Amino acid sequence: MKKNRQKHSALFKAQVALEAMREQATVVVIGHRYKINPNLVHKCKKEAVTRMATIVDGHEDPREYDRRAVSTT
Repeated sequence: MKKNRQKHSALFKAQVALEAMREQATVVVIGHRYKINPNLVHKCKKEAVTRMATIVDGHEDPREYDRRAVSTT
């Protein structure tokens, strides 16, 4: 029997990334808390940092990202 993949919202990924950036817990603990693989914690953090850099550089309109995030939930 094939297990369906979980689909996480942009808000969920942002929460995971923010917690990982705070570095108050290890990636393993964060993964266990959210019931996800620690590799996904690293991926969420990396994506968040990349998107923040893009927004700060002015290459992306943050309001456009908000619309995409809302439409994927």
